[in-house]
Amino acid sequence: MAVQTAPEMLSAVSSVAAFRDLSLPSREAIAGISSLRHYRKDMYVFIEGDESEFLCFLHEGTVRAFRTTMLGTEQTLQIVRPGEIFSLTGFLHSGEPYPSTVQTIAESWIGFVRNDALRALVQRSADVGWALMQVFGARLRDQTRQMVELTSRDASAKIAATLLRLAEREGSGRTGLHFTHRELAQLVGCSRETVTRVMREFREDHCVEQTDDGRLIVHPSRLQSYAG
Repeated sequence: MAVQTAPEMLSAVSSVAAFRDLSLPSREAIAGISSLRHYRKDMYVFIEGDESEFLCFLHEGTVRAFRTTMLGTEQTLQIVRPGEIFSLTGFLHSGEPYPSTVQTIAESWIGFVRNDALRALVQRSADVGWALMQVFGARLRDQTRQMVELTSRDASAKIAATLLRLAEREGSGRTGLHFTHRELAQLVGCSRETVTRVMREFREDHCVEQTDDGRLIVHPSRLQSYAG
């Protein structure tokens, strides 16, 4: 794993959605307590139960956060895209273990910000604190929506609602999403066979389409009828 140089670190911090509108001194302060590490595909960033020392952000690539159930199956909690922050637990609760495992889906560059140094920075900088509060609020809202989607709908509605939520998060009405049926099944909480059947139905109904490089194009106006 490699550590980037200081100018690259500032660029990486500035690419994070929550930080890009901060003043230059605030972004420089965050860069000063951060590091970037390189991960190959399918590497673990941290394991559920490890001590949470860092708040993390994704600079390049894709990672997923998941938990292992009592039955030994994996339940995906979050698919993380570039510019997003993850592993928020340790920042609020010092010494708390990571509640999930994070693994790379693709080759990735991940930023690490030490929680103790970040807490000290927040005490000096109100705008950094406000930026992080917005991240926590958005994450709580997303988790609430996800819980409703997974507990009160049938498989087609859950998958449709999940695709719409992911497309909305990426900020485009016609968004390219890139993950396998297995990954989507883990995120939604159903079998891969169910996802394959439902996705075939969505394609036949022109709700989604797949590009040559495997990305899924979502048509929200058509998919909404399934989400209910």
